[in-house]
Amino acid sequence: MKKIYRITALLMLLPIVATSCFKLEEDDIFDKSAAERLTEMAGEYEDILTDKGGKWQMEYFANSEMQGFVYLMTFRKDGTVTISGENEYIGGVDLNNGKTEMKFGTADSQWDVITDNGPVLSFSTYNKYFHLFSRPDDFLNTSNGNGNNGRGLEGDYEFTLLKYSGDTLYIKGKKREMEMLMTRLPSDTDDKDYLDEVVANSGRYFSSVIPRAFLTLPNGKRYVITGGSSLNMTIYDEFAEDILTSTFSSNGIIGHDSFGFMNPLTIDEYTVQHFTPREDGSLICFEDKTSTISAGDLAKDCFCDSLNMLRPKSQPSGDSPEAIAAACENVKAEKISDATKKTNYWEINQNLTTGAVKAALEELNSQLPKRGSFKNFVSAVKFCYMGYPMQKYMLLIDIKVTQSSTLTCKFYYTPEFTGADQLKMNYIESDGQTTTQAYIDNYSGMMHLIEAVLGSYKLSAASLLAPNRMTLTSTTKADDVIIAEIKRW
Repeated sequence: MKKIYRITALLMLLPIVATSCFKLEEDDIFDKSAAERLTEMAGEYEDILTDKGGKWQMEYFANSEMQGFVYLMTFRKDGTVTISGENEYIGGVDLNNGKTEMKFGTADSQWDVITDNGPVLSFSTYNKYFHLFSRPDDFLNTSNGNGNNGRGLEGDYEFTLLKYSGDTLYIKGKKREMEMLMTRLPSDTDDKDYLDEVVANSGRYFSSVIPRAFLTLPNGKRYVITGGSSLNMTIYDEFAEDILTSTFSSNGIIGHDSFGFMNPLTIDEYTVQHFTPREDGSLICFEDKTSTISAGDLAKDCFCDSLNMLRPKSQPSGDSPEAIAAACENVKAEKISDATKKTNYWEINQNLTTGAVKAALEELNSQLPKRGSFKNFVSAVKFCYMGYPMQKYMLLIDIKVTQSSTLTCKFYYTPEFTGADQLKMNYIESDGQTTTQAYIDNYSGMMHLIEAVLGSYKLSAASLLAPNRMTLTSTTKADDVIIAEIKRW
């Protein structure tokens, strides 16, 4: 059976107890001084750290405001340690110009287990890829978001060793008292391959373009998670009367096989912290085996609700129906590029789409004229949402009319949720603009495309937590398939 290494590690296998994990004979316990016992314990921890190849994963939290980072460490009996990481701060150190980029880095330094009211793991010489979190200077302009001027990121480089159990070390930062885990790995683990997988999980577990995820508890109650891709998360009751008072924050960490909150969350009498991935891409709680994290219902929560961000430039001059109606007419004539706020839209992948939509695209493209040597073509078909004052869902058909110019025709529809992850899109009308009507009147492929796209679909995705690509399969003809990808203007 494949052994997996996750943030959950062996956290739940044995309770943390107040007594030492090492067996001390009662007859000997008072024959040694406290200093002798501490020295002996430090030696035992040194043996633990270097045993079986000395390879460990550390789940590192610099402070309570930042996400966690995975570091790999190889301890040797000669007092040297190789520390490897892969994150944007490592990139910042190597670039040395205030900018950041994701980068793998590995460097050697010295380590020791010292005694100070208990055994303490100390990284005693500077390691630029690990000590960067404890540098006292204003590293990477941290005073503007991640730290305090002259105090850096306030991370630890010495750790009190609390307990060893089942190849897991429980540690705590000596100064900041952040509790962390270290988990033994096979000695032949390749640091870069392992950390590359950790970085890849960042895109698999949370998507920066899917604005919300949902924590669903065993009682069926859902809590909204925002900021999942940054791992600095805001969480609140989906149906709270006052979101501000019900909101709380938590930072997290993504590992090789798991996601975890920095501290346990107790919500509605349930306690959750660590989650592992399921085949459908969602996460399931390691502690209660029931709570899940996903992007919610694919039809409403993902496909439709992720679009509610487009704000037209034209706004009503007042609250009267006449003012709103006038603004709506102005919005119909607006270019999408004029919108004052633009984030997400779904775009049809024309190469992967099959059936009626593919046929209608080919028909329309064959009918579109040439302008000199340039052949007009459908450059994009997009689903979006126009906010106040129109508050309407739109299908946009972008037609490339010259090498530098694109014309957009707008068509409005209403979504109808007809079942679990099922969506019906009902056509309302076009924007009524002269150019749009000309395309409808002159090219039969235009309306065939609208009719083919705006139908009834069953939605699916490879990941139920980061569904950046959605498959829409017609409920009436299985060969009619739309592949839509979420993008940001």
